[in-house]
Amino acid sequence: MTTAAPGPRPKESLFYAPVIYLIGKLSGFKPYVGVDHRLIQDDALRLAGIDPENCPWPLKSTSSKKRDGLYRVVHFGWYHQTRQYREENEATCCKPLDPDSKGKRGYWALTELGAKRAKALREVYEGQIVLSAGPNATAQFLGDNWERLYEKMTTALCRKMPRSKELDKIDDHAMNWVEKIIQRDGLRSRIREGKSIAPSQVSGWARKLAYTQIRNEGREPVCRVFHGALTPKEVKALAEVDWTEEVIPRTVNESEVLCHNQYAAHSESDWLEDTTEALQDTHSTALVEETIANNEAMEVCLDQIGSILMAEISDELDPEFHRQLMHDRFVRGLTVREIAEEHGLDFNSEENRIKIALSRVRDVMLQKRDEGVFDDFLTR
Repeated sequence: MTTAAPGPRPKESLFYAPVIYLIGKLSGFKPYVGVDHRLIQDDALRLAGIDPENCPWPLKSTSSKKRDGLYRVVHFGWYHQTRQYREENEATCCKPLDPDSKGKRGYWALTELGAKRAKALREVYEGQIVLSAGPNATAQFLGDNWERLYEKMTTALCRKMPRSKELDKIDDHAMNWVEKIIQRDGLRSRIREGKSIAPSQVSGWARKLAYTQIRNEGREPVCRVFHGALTPKEVKALAEVDWTEEVIPRTVNESEVLCHNQYAAHSESDWLEDTTEALQDTHSTALVEETIANNEAMEVCLDQIGSILMAEISDELDPEFHRQLMHDRFVRGLTVREIAEEHGLDFNSEENRIKIALSRVRDVMLQKRDEGVFDDFLTR
């Protein structure tokens, strides 16, 4: 008995709508948020009526010359809807711009028009198939424990951040943490290792990221106007009596060593209770040695910090110089003058450059700490 030929291979236009819908579904229907194409290619086939498990055409190209794989057709279903092939105001697909996906090969995203069309396509495709990708481990955990965790998180943020409560920003802080932790699947390793994730831990992580959010907003003109944010110079210019007689909201970090973000109406005990709150000049070595129990773990942590600085600081600013400064200042405990001498620099002319570089190092480390990068070290 002979087997009938499968017929002509489907054209890319068959996958235009499924691809738009699936990228929208996995990106939360947000424009310019990247989605790994491998997570949607089988589902795009299913939505187009083709079973990838029993496909009459090859899914992958049989040779580099033929390029006859069906996955390649799905790829063109995305690529031929980008600005390379469509008018500026007609393109529905694009490369991602979010930091987690930008520059990664094989990540697809939608334009604002594409995100709108993806929402409209929910009526057509929603519920037709069970998505292969599904929620990641972090999203699944948060979904299963949402009511308990969200209530504890928002209650803690209201108590610790009364000014944010007045400005109705508590939910914004909470959802900002949820979005970022899901995007990087930040709880995956803890869930896999069977570690408990207490509501108090979630509240602490959300609070730290909220401080970073506030610190960043303090540099924005709109927030300075509506929230009353002040620069460090403006804080110093105010007389002491002004601070005792008039409450002025502050949302910027005004510490000389950037050890924490002094936020309006926060109690001093808030900072004293959190032993992982700072990368401080005078206590950095002790803090690291206390947090990291042995020399081997300390070396791993320092290597990780060095790698972060090399990746986050641009080549124009000399990341290697910043890595050396980090080690000299926070591990060896050298003063700025001693650092200048160590590197053969003139202290009078290079003092500001060294201090600015150290501030840049602190900003990067505080941001990564608030994102939970060092949680495994700080909880030992």
